[in-house]
Amino acid sequence: MSKYINPPALSTSFSESGKRAKKRFENILNTKAKKTGVIAFIIAVCTILVVGALVACNSSSNIGIIEGSDGPTSVFMSGNIEKQIKELYNSKIKYVGNNSGVSKIVRLLPFAEGVKVEKIELHTDSEPYGVTLYYIIDDYDKAVINGTVKSDGFYKNAILMFCLIDNVDSITINIKDEIKYKGAMYSYTYLREDFDNVFDKPLREYSTDFENFKTLFSAISMKNATNNIDRAVSDANLISNSNGYEKGECVAEGHIILGTSDKGENDEKKLIEAYVLATYGEYGFQNGNFIKISGSGIIPTRITFEVDISDRYTLIEYKPARDGSDYTPSIKEMFPEKYWDRALSANREDYEECKKQESAYAKAYLESIGRRAEIGSYADFEHKLPNMNVEASNSLLSSFAEYPYWIGTQEKVENGMRYVYEKQWEDKGNGDGIVTYKKYEFDSKKIVQETVIEIKNGEIIYLKGMPQRLY
Repeated sequence: MSKYINPPALSTSFSESGKRAKKRFENILNTKAKKTGVIAFIIAVCTILVVGALVACNSSSNIGIIEGSDGPTSVFMSGNIEKQIKELYNSKIKYVGNNSGVSKIVRLLPFAEGVKVEKIELHTDSEPYGVTLYYIIDDYDKAVINGTVKSDGFYKNAILMFCLIDNVDSITINIKDEIKYKGAMYSYTYLREDFDNVFDKPLREYSTDFENFKTLFSAISMKNATNNIDRAVSDANLISNSNGYEKGECVAEGHIILGTSDKGENDEKKLIEAYVLATYGEYGFQNGNFIKISGSGIIPTRITFEVDISDRYTLIEYKPARDGSDYTPSIKEMFPEKYWDRALSANREDYEECKKQESAYAKAYLESIGRRAEIGSYADFEHKLPNMNVEASNSLLSSFAEYPYWIGTQEKVENGMRYVYEKQWEDKGNGDGIVTYKKYEFDSKKIVQETVIEIKNGEIIYLKGMPQRLY
């Protein structure tokens, strides 16, 4: 890839595992019945389907790029709903490489608001075959809730695409905010294998006849994908921590809900408190590995939501435990007594579960940019430090803060281009040596900045380049 998407403000995914996706979809349907019971329930309510406005979306291909339309296309606003569903059903195609076919399906997708298509990319060179849809926010009030893009419509549209495009394996959706947080990018990746584990048969089999397709359509229309406590907690965790840590390329979260309690309600809304063990991470490339470069360990957190009559969660308060000597008192103040022991002494299993959830976000992001890398925390990988005079090292760390402090590399995406910042060290003993700072383009390896410095008896001598403050 010659260019990379801007670092996403939020990067979420349902590709963490079929098991987790299944749990979430069961929450969406709000039923504990087995799959066959769910389908029977769907058929019974098929006639009361209510559908929102359709907007266009995008997708990418190694064969070519399909430019977006001038604006959103509203198909499901009025008229005979069954006829409109039929039009979508009749748009089904066998291959991702069918540019006009993919473009038509994207135009007909009904479950997203406030965005318009910029372009569609189709990934057809080799398996897994994929589609990437690029959106631009067109109406901020419709597209965004609680500071982040509504993801439920894209989740539903992905299900329909897996049903209607026979050989597509992955769908990535990127939404660019050019209205409020200019340049911010939201990214969602969905995998066919996850959804095939959720439904009672592979998604492509729902397009074998119209009644099957209508059943699927009804299932995903009845509830918003974010209308469950698990997803609401995920979103709250991401939103509330997004400005508190050193920025990486993608953000991730993990959580365990210990329990919830209702805190009053009326005819229109109610308050729910969730008692959560939460983690947060910012991930970036170091020495070619995708590493949690900043974030938190497990923090007991009370999250309060307002839930309206349509079962939509709105974040009211995100309150983590306080630090230091206030840690224990704050947990006992926020949490019911039955959760104190677990909150005060989260075990290894809790940590591993949250780490696994975070890794799923990182994995999804890597898939969205076409990269493979080991995923982990800083402690999981070796970072070799130069044997440099301490005073000289401290001075250079300040002057070359964008470079790694270890011997090796770290990557940054700047104005849509990926760069590598590399630090080399030639040791000459007794704290002396030659350090080289090199910045180059990831794809072309073209060097855009290079500084060579000799450390001799603690003195900093520039051999190539000039003192960083003069750039």
